[in-house]
Amino acid sequence: MTRIRAVLVLPLATAALVAAGCGSKSDTVATKGTQSLSLMLDYYPNADHVGIYRGAAEGDFTRAGLKVAIQQPGDTTSPLKLLAAGKVDLAISYEP
Repeated sequence: MTRIRAVLVLPLATAALVAAGCGSKSDTVATKGTQSLSLMLDYYPNADHVGIYRGAAEGDFTRAGLKVAIQQPGDTTSPLKLLAAGKVDLAISYEP
């Protein structure tokens, strides 16, 4: 009985997973104007920042109504200090 159940359940589960992976979703973001935003990186641009630069290059921020100014710190301790002082809107910090 268990083997028959496994023979029936496995193909059905596989079909369900395949069907779930076939869908697609498209979100539309409606904006009213553009908001400027400054983002301080944690270090020089590197692989950790790919998502940020790709979003900027492909216009994702613009479509969301954001004008993002990506900045590089002169010192790795600067991002959090500048954020605390209100000089930047967002800061990325690394975990030592």
